[in-house]
Amino acid sequence: MSLPPLTPEQLVKPSHFELRMSLIFATLFVSQGTHLPYFPLWLQAKGFHAEQIAVILAAPKKAPSLFNAYFLYFTLGVGIITASHAFLYGFVSIYWKSIGIGDSVVGLLWAWGVVCEVGMFLFFNRIFASISVARVMLVAGIGAIVRWIAFPLVWPLGLGVAGFFAVQSLHAVSVAMVLIGLQKMIGETVSEERTGAAQGIAYFFNGSFSAAVTLASGPLYERLGVDGFLAMIPIAVIGMVLIGLASRSAPKHPVRG
Repeated sequence: MSLPPLTPEQLVKPSHFELRMSLIFATLFVSQGTHLPYFPLWLQAKGFHAEQIAVILAAPKKAPSLFNAYFLYFTLGVGIITASHAFLYGFVSIYWKSIGIGDSVVGLLWAWGVVCEVGMFLFFNRIFASISVARVMLVAGIGAIVRWIAFPLVWPLGLGVAGFFAVQSLHAVSVAMVLIGLQKMIGETVSEERTGAAQGIAYFFNGSFSAAVTLASGPLYERLGVDGFLAMIPIAVIGMVLIGLASRSAPKHPVRG
């Protein structure tokens, strides 16, 4: 079922929209770009083991709620695809250090992911403007699955740090496209007065699922090491199935909730 055409108000594009959005997200992620790579390493240096690190990382991730079928399937799918990144955020820095990659290179690997993400914000409309939001999310899910398959293979295959930079490039797909796709869906199907509630529901799902997977990631890393990434594949697949269900229940009219 196809979505309704956009209203004239929705078709108006602010000047330098992509640049402004990229600057907003870049500002938001500067602090995260410092926190994500090094906070788990600091906790490890202080003597916390993987399960304790997982509990600490998951603790802040809570929020409010509200609900409809297309929107509910879509936001659940987004939340679960996002949650499949929890193992990456919690333990990839620790893994990189364990195989001898230095702190500065760890920082560069995270920074490269953010650069690729901002690049997607800038060029998304030129590449994906004609693609439905559900397909955008499915591409993001595929990007996540490719990452989780690739991470355990890079070092054993002798691809070295260059291989990790290549895999980190997929941050533009598995993260940036999720963020853009969610905002695009809300803009296309949610009335203006309900946008705040829609954002709240979406971020509640993101935070809740990410907290749950982060808690599970500690024992996974303790037992499996980098192979714990493979456990993130079925999580991303579940998210993609929910996005597929959402596409089947796409509304004919904007959601008024």
